[in-house]
Amino acid sequence: MNPTRLVLVGASGRMGVQILRLLPSTPAVRLCGAVASPHSGALGRDAGEHAGIGALGVAISAALPPLLEQADVVVDFSAGAAAAATLAACVAAQVPLLIGTTALPEALEA
Repeated sequence: MNPTRLVLVGASGRMGVQILRLLPSTPAVRLCGAVASPHSGALGRDAGEHAGIGALGVAISAALPPLLEQADVVVDFSAGAAAAATLAACVAAQVPLLIGTTALPEALEA
């Protein structure tokens, strides 16, 4: 069975880093993309190195849509203000999205 290909949005934040640290012990999931804010100092860094677990071969990017082509699922632990754009990109690419972000805008809370 092939591992589930994951794109992690919010990869440079507290929860994103915790998820990255769990990936080596979760062989059923393979990171195929990592996204952070366009203002993040982590952009361009290897996601695993950023999380302190060694290289995973996935650079942190600010652009989600190109990563969706290879994703089976997206997990979002970014800022609430970014959730609408993440949702729109996932809907357009027909990729399932799990939102763990808090403080969502009222328009998304339904």
